[in-house]
Amino acid sequence: GDVVVDPIGDIYKCSALVGREKYKCGNIYEDGITNFNKDMLNLDLWRKCSPDCCYLPICQGGCRFQALSENGDISAINCHREHYDMSMPTYIKQYYEILTRS
Repeated sequence: GDVVVDPIGDIYKCSALVGREKYKCGNIYEDGITNFNKDMLNLDLWRKCSPDCCYLPICQGGCRFQALSENGDISAINCHREHYDMSMPTYIKQYYEILTRS
């Protein structure tokens, strides 16, 4: 997964969580780049999702910041399948149009 390193070297899973000490995964200067809180980085929440969800590779359990904001729990599933169901046909059509322009 992706990580964000702030100007003082603190490591976060997401840019929306930067500055929230509770969600800091480590610090590159103190912990190095290989020794940090992997539990925060590897929540593997997608395992809680329905295995037949076609959006799982994109979503992986949803946004951690939205889960925190909406549920008060960073490890909660934040499913927006209805949004994907409504918007994905438009995204695919637009992508196809871009590809076929040349």
